[in-house]
Amino acid sequence: MLHKKSLLSLVFLCLLFPAFLAQASWVSLGASLNVTTNQDATSPSIALDGNNSPYVTWGEQFEVALLTNRYQIVVKYWNGATWVQLGGWLNTDSNQSAYNPSVAIDGSNSPYVAWHETDGTDYDLYVKQWNGAS
Repeated sequence: MLHKKSLLSLVFLCLLFPAFLAQASWVSLGASLNVTTNQDATSPSIALDGNNSPYVTWGEQFEVALLTNRYQIVVKYWNGATWVQLGGWLNTDSNQSAYNPSVAIDGSNSPYVAWHETDGTDYDLYVKQWNGAS
C-alpha cells in the first residue's frame, strides 16, 4: 500500500521527468575536427585534463602523393571556444600509415598519445608526450 507522501512523490516525478528529458540534448563543441575536411578520419580517442578540457586524437587520411593516401595521427584540444591542433602529424614517417591512437593526460595536464604505425614491413608501437611547445 502506497503512503500519501510516496504517491505524491511518484506523481510529481512522473510530471517533472518528461520535462527534464525534453530539455536534455547533445551540444556540439565547434565544427568538424578534421584537419582536411574532405578526408576520412577514424579511431577517435578522448581524454579530459585536470581543467575538464577535452583532448582528442584520431587517424586522418592524408594524400602524400597523387592517389596515395596514408593515415596520420592528429591531436587537438578544446580551448573553450574552438579546437586547437597540438603540433603537426605525430607519425614517425609521414610516408607510412598510423592507426588506433589513444590519448591519456597526466597530473600535470600533459597529454600522451600511443599508436601503431607501419614501417612498410610490420607495425611498431609508439608513444609521444606533448612538451608544451610547437
